[in-house]
Amino acid sequence: YYPFPRGPLYPYILAAVFLIGDHWLLPRLLNLLCDWGTIILIWTISRRWLGYKGSALASLMYALNGMAIYFSGEVLGTSLEVFLSTLTIYAALNLSLRSSLSVIALSAVLAIFALIRPTALIWWLLLTVWIFIRVAKEGIRSWSSPLLFVLIFGVIVAPVTLINYISSGSFIPISTLGGVNFYIGNSPESKG
Repeated sequence: YYPFPRGPLYPYILAAVFLIGDHWLLPRLLNLLCDWGTIILIWTISRRWLGYKGSALASLMYALNGMAIYFSGEVLGTSLEVFLSTLTIYAALNLSLRSSLSVIALSAVLAIFALIRPTALIWWLLLTVWIFIRVAKEGIRSWSSPLLFVLIFGVIVAPVTLINYISSGSFIPISTLGGVNFYIGNSPESKG
């Protein structure tokens, strides 16, 4: 079904999960693993600013969140999206512009996140600008970090963009529904 109406990566992940076994419990276990990962990341991120008690409370709040619990039981990409968004935040907070590995990790995680949730393209744009500003402010003479960030992201997203272009003749970075949903939500005729 091309061009992709939604982020194409989650259906492929789901297909890979079903190669392991044909049981509807498996994608729910994947959701559970993603939620555990999110709890650990929340703990790790919040520990910096909130200390032990604050990070324990933040992690517990997510673990007991009704929506997180509900979506763990659904065969949807929501748990994976939340995990990847939290992992993106973690990678951005630990970004070292002098470390190529750090830049590659952030770019790759964000690209994978965008292939599941195309609205993450906004994060890519903002983080790209932020990285360029940091390079200029920190007086780093090499522009290799921001260029590497853009390159890695582009390499990961390019196959989807190419498939969309070949199938439609239009430049569609990841999915076709983003503009429609933006219009529906923000048009003068919208009801909510």
